[in-house]
Amino acid sequence: MNIQANKYLRGLYCLALILTFFPTALFGSTGWAALATGGGLLAGGALLALPMLFAFIYRIFLVAKYKDTLNAINVNGFTALVRKLGILLMILGVLGAVSILFTRVIALGIFGQAGEGGIAYFVVGMYAYLIAGLGLPGVMVFEASRLFGFEQPLRS
Repeated sequence: MNIQANKYLRGLYCLALILTFFPTALFGSTGWAALATGGGLLAGGALLALPMLFAFIYRIFLVAKYKDTLNAINVNGFTALVRKLGILLMILGVLGAVSILFTRVIALGIFGQAGEGGIAYFVVGMYAYLIAGLGLPGVMVFEASRLFGFEQPLRS
């Protein structure tokens, strides 16, 4: 009846939440990336960022402490597809956030040299930043699939 969330899914979920801030939000709010993104997540200042950070830390605490926090009802069809899409988006977001840390290595591997003014670093960094931005929507889609799953038996 229930889908048990294993430790890998719980870890992915927690990583997707925390990597929304570190390094993704920090990268989007510094240097040339801030000019290109408008400041990223931290553009609204502490008024937006701190409550989100505290909510994420609280959610991570709940997921880490209670094993059944991310359990869901086993469903088929659209809800199962939405759940898989949420997991895929979280995986892409985590990979994008980790690739921000290796921007220089990736850029040199793709282009061979940095180019004038290090434009290769900027281009690779911006793509990594955009991909890293998929983590938080992935968490939201995953949570929506859990909500749809809990509502589905009630509608029947």
